[in-house]
Amino acid sequence: MNKKAELFKNYLEEKKITCFEIQEVPDDKLNTVVFRSHIEVEGQQLPTLIILDSSIYTMIRVRVANEALKDDNKTALIEAINKINAQYKIFKYYFTEDGDFGCVRIEPSRRIRRRYDLYRTRCVG
Repeated sequence: MNKKAELFKNYLEEKKITCFEIQEVPDDKLNTVVFRSHIEVEGQQLPTLIILDSSIYTMIRVRVANEALKDDNKTALIEAINKINAQYKIFKYYFTEDGDFGCVRIEPSRRIRRRYDLYRTRCVG
């Protein structure tokens, strides 16, 4: 387990946060560890990943909607997301190959610890 993941795991244990599943990615050059959970938003549970590796970055990914991108809405949704991504630089929205709609935030790891307490208040588990 990489140092950031170990620190985050210790933080979760210290704060008695038990809503994460931990998965170490085997044979990964960056020693990636994925912390899986859900965030509850208006009664819906959104799958959430905190991805910690040996790089200087930390990634937070949230799946907002499953199979949102369809043939009949593809152009309009992509145009709308491109406008949002241009306006709001802190998060990036994207569609997966399966049409799932997600949001990602990548930031230098030294800033991520401040966000743990914010996330903890919304964590489902």
